[in-house]
Amino acid sequence: DLLQNCNEIHLWEEDDRMGGPAWSADNSDVQLFNFPAGVAALELHDYSGAFLRWCGEQGHTGLHFGSYPPRHLFGAYCTHFSQATQALANEKGVTLLLHAGARVTNIQRTGRGQSLMRVVWVDSAQDDSIPSEVVVDAALLCTGPASKESDVLVPLRGRDGYYGSPWPHPRVPPHATVAVVGTGLSAVDTVKELLESGHKGPVVMASRRGLLPTIKPTVFDPFVPLSVATPEAVQALTEKCGRESDGLLLQFIDLIRQEMIAFQNSAPEDKADRIEDFDTCFREALSSEPRDGVAELKRNLAICKKGKRLPWQDCIIALGIKDVVRDMWSVLGTADRNLYEQKYATLLSIYFNSMPISSGDDMLGYLESGRCTLRRGLSGVTAVESGGFELSFDDSSDAVQADFVISAVGFGKHFTPVAATSDLNRALLEAKDLVKSCDRGGLECDYGTGRLKGIEDHTQTLLYGAGHLISGMKLLTSGVSYCLQDGAAAVHDMLEQLKLRVNS
Repeated sequence: DLLQNCNEIHLWEEDDRMGGPAWSADNSDVQLFNFPAGVAALELHDYSGAFLRWCGEQGHTGLHFGSYPPRHLFGAYCTHFSQATQALANEKGVTLLLHAGARVTNIQRTGRGQSLMRVVWVDSAQDDSIPSEVVVDAALLCTGPASKESDVLVPLRGRDGYYGSPWPHPRVPPHATVAVVGTGLSAVDTVKELLESGHKGPVVMASRRGLLPTIKPTVFDPFVPLSVATPEAVQALTEKCGRESDGLLLQFIDLIRQEMIAFQNSAPEDKADRIEDFDTCFREALSSEPRDGVAELKRNLAICKKGKRLPWQDCIIALGIKDVVRDMWSVLGTADRNLYEQKYATLLSIYFNSMPISSGDDMLGYLESGRCTLRRGLSGVTAVESGGFELSFDDSSDAVQADFVISAVGFGKHFTPVAATSDLNRALLEAKDLVKSCDRGGLECDYGTGRLKGIEDHTQTLLYGAGHLISGMKLLTSGVSYCLQDGAAAVHDMLEQLKLRVNS
């Protein structure tokens, strides 16, 4: 859309490698991309197998529609995609300037009340003390999270032995005791990489709930229809109860429960695992009572190895892909959002962010053999004065002493000067006009378009955000498909606004 409607487009990437995300930088076959090769894509709702065809052209013939490719392979596809986009721009006569190895240091209005913006950057390949700049009509920030470290672990920043991110994969002595904070997908990949690369020392995974991701179905179906919890039903319920009304979250959860029952009743017996007392099972799944993570992993593996789906797996994937959960989040009040984050967020995320069967098999093997230990009830991580770290737990069980701590609990949410890890983030915060922090994380934006909101009125400024940068407003931002949705919404509004400007 941009290539068809713009004369000049600039794309900045701080890494020297244009196109590949940070989590694809390690050249490891152990870390798997979390979408099957047949539906992995860089175009919105593209399930045509473009990535799989490219893999075949590159000689990676061992992949099939339902297999999960290494992350680095998808990263290479991202680089290929950026090169193909450059070629397409040349065909259309559009100036597309790819600034690899360039660090944007500021975005500012050209003058008070002005709609145009000035982008300032330095090039690491040249004298980075001499900035370059260009004036633009619109800008889209796809810079990732406010901070690459979890908010709760920021006090450990700078300590020897602490890694604030699992990417690139930390290198630690083979006999050291390693604590991986988190039990989600990033934590699973971190443990796999450690143990498959020959680590011999103790490895401990720890989180508040101690629950591992659920298992993806052997056949991924992106076209599961929703019959109850549709976007229209969400809108109708919101109008009936009132936007931000107390208890709206529980009404939405009941709507999801009804959708799951409808799916179970309509799915063929050989495709989905059926539950006799569904309501009891549903309540237990959302209960805050402690659960045995290893036992749940075994049960989920057993279901999926029969070729069946977990009872609500497809429904939750569909609720995410079709933006139903985001729509729900956008109309909740403060009390309901607090309740969701405290009680339900982790429990639902293990379904939203599930793992392939092969990763589940690997994890079960590590846990049963004692190569890895899974702990729940994590209450804190502190640095020990004499060296190393201590992990404490709610149930007063024995603390864990570790030589190294790797944070795999996700990115920092809050966009503050303390958390800001880039010159651009700090400059935007200090300017206090183009952006403002969202109390739920990232930056405030218009939900439908992603247009960022400033402290001062700037309705004519076309500055947008996508992905983790607007996580507080969008809730689900960690998947490639969600970033594509954000980008598409921003570009659509951007072009509409630019056409209005031209016409006026």
